[in-house]
Amino acid sequence: MLLTLTRLGEQLSRNLDEWSDIIDIPKINAQKENLITGIIFNLDEQTISLHEVSNYSEDSPYAYRNVAIKGGNNKATYVCCDTGKIIQIEKTFFGKIDNKGNLPAKGEFQEYIDNKFPELRSTLLYQVLAATFSLRERFLEEQWNKPETIYDNAFDGNYKSNGSKSSIVLTYAAVLSPKLGIQEITRVSALEGYEKFIRLDRLTQPVSKEQKISYASGSSKENVTSVAFPNRYSINYMFVETTLNYAAGFNKNNFHKNYQVNSEEQLYLERASEYLLKTQQISIAGISHCIIPQFLSKKTVNYHTILEETYKKSELLFQGKVFAGSITSIEDEMQEGDIYWLNFLAFESDGNSFKTINLIKDVSKTHFEKVLKVFEDTDLLFKTLEDAVAWQDVMTEYWNQEKKSGPFNLYNIYQLIPLRKDKEKKNNALSIFKSILETRKINTDILFKHFTELILCHRFGRYEAYKNVKKFSDDAFDFAIRDAVFKYLAFFKVLTQLKLSNYMEDNNLTETEEIIGIEETTSISDYQQRIEKFFEKMNYKDYQKALFYLGRMLNSVAYIQKDKKKTVLDKLNFNGMEKNDIQRLRNSLVEKAEQYKEVGKIIFTDARFHEFFHYNDWNINPQEALFFILNGYSFGINVKNNKNL
Repeated sequence: MLLTLTRLGEQLSRNLDEWSDIIDIPKINAQKENLITGIIFNLDEQTISLHEVSNYSEDSPYAYRNVAIKGGNNKATYVCCDTGKIIQIEKTFFGKIDNKGNLPAKGEFQEYIDNKFPELRSTLLYQVLAATFSLRERFLEEQWNKPETIYDNAFDGNYKSNGSKSSIVLTYAAVLSPKLGIQEITRVSALEGYEKFIRLDRLTQPVSKEQKISYASGSSKENVTSVAFPNRYSINYMFVETTLNYAAGFNKNNFHKNYQVNSEEQLYLERASEYLLKTQQISIAGISHCIIPQFLSKKTVNYHTILEETYKKSELLFQGKVFAGSITSIEDEMQEGDIYWLNFLAFESDGNSFKTINLIKDVSKTHFEKVLKVFEDTDLLFKTLEDAVAWQDVMTEYWNQEKKSGPFNLYNIYQLIPLRKDKEKKNNALSIFKSILETRKINTDILFKHFTELILCHRFGRYEAYKNVKKFSDDAFDFAIRDAVFKYLAFFKVLTQLKLSNYMEDNNLTETEEIIGIEETTSISDYQQRIEKFFEKMNYKDYQKALFYLGRMLNSVAYIQKDKKKTVLDKLNFNGMEKNDIQRLRNSLVEKAEQYKEVGKIIFTDARFHEFFHYNDWNINPQEALFFILNGYSFGINVKNNKNL
């Protein structure tokens, strides 16, 4: 992985200069007027005011030296920053109160120069830093350390009316002091000594003519030193000494000796990390992951192009929004013969640290594309069953008040596996996705357990306990069942096609089934033909058919009772249906049909239930039994006409 990061960073470096690594590009709102302003320190008059407001451009971060903030406990040395982080200007020029409550004696920038670069004390920059500290009390009294103050001064106190239209992206520090020879308002970044400071602090690389092995590339190079990445928000901290991770084979006591990298390659690693964290982050099961590719060591590839395409594919597999195109159309854009593996790194970071919390690793291009293709094929299969499954309705979501149908993918499955809010660190959906991508078998009993928990959530309205379950209104419980059942069925199909489960493998048709499927399609009802077609496509076994028909009986009797507050659904054990529960439910359904003099509506389904239900040879998982009963119950529920078939 390090080699890939190094090569990616090398490609990214072709059009970059040395400032590209240390300049921070702020986020801008394209819907607003983006502006820049500055705080003027008048050292002779001992006043603070706002400089003129100007338009922001792509060159602004470079022109005003918006240097990226270092992580950790590094001293603030920033003369330009995001307006929302104006506190950095305060710390730079006026320091901060320490943990014991002691007031600062100087600004952090001045303190940093005193400690690290005393040779800069003779510069105009240092003189200004020392003189500006006298304005500390005024700076705090007038609340220049708050973005609101910047906006109110920029808009003459009319921030509320102008703030929605304009955004002050950057605020820089400027100075005026004829006594120091500064006759005009001048940005601190333009003062003599500033560029030299940046070069010493950020741009100077160690020099060593001794040839050593660089761990990143495995080549012998000059300027090989222990790694020291300045930005703590970095993928490269996967390799740090404290957590080891990918450096697990190193002797901890000799870590700094063993993990040494050429200074230029360190720069490449940082550039690659920054690029990936900005462009390759994607949510998987509700957790942010970064996509990190691996290529054959001797393969020459266009990293940028491949990363763009792998990101599109990852969106297609993991995201919940609507997409144009498919895996097939994306494949056409890829270079033939590209061989690579993908790693999906989940991490936590506060900007000062980088902690790996999950890693889906070594996912081959072939398997990744196969997963995508199987999901797409399964989506198409269920669309062919539209008259039975109502797949279009099942897959309909609301985006910005608009109904749209998205792709069937892992995001849909994420919504089916309830994740409790009080157990943040346990993500069962992510564990399942990891198994799929790393080609490990899936235990279907676990899936039925998750299904049961999902149905209980819908039945009793437990939505507040979960963070990822789609909410249905009380009167839409039938649709909640339908969506859950058929998405789980589709997921079982996916797992079977990927050979990660044999749950829905093809069955050998009995003679009766062959006759029904071929010869009797003209004599049986259209409704029954749909059921038989569904059984054939799903490869149902006898016990699954029995439970399905029991579910159809349940649906029929519930429909008879549609105007009643209490229905036969209350006789269903939503925690799972044991053998005796199943028998009791069947008897109750017959009794209710007789009570309402509607036995004719269940005669056929009851007969089919008995045909396939083998009471003396029954050892089916109760949660699985519940699933197939609800499968039959929800079969044919259609939003269009809002009725049961």
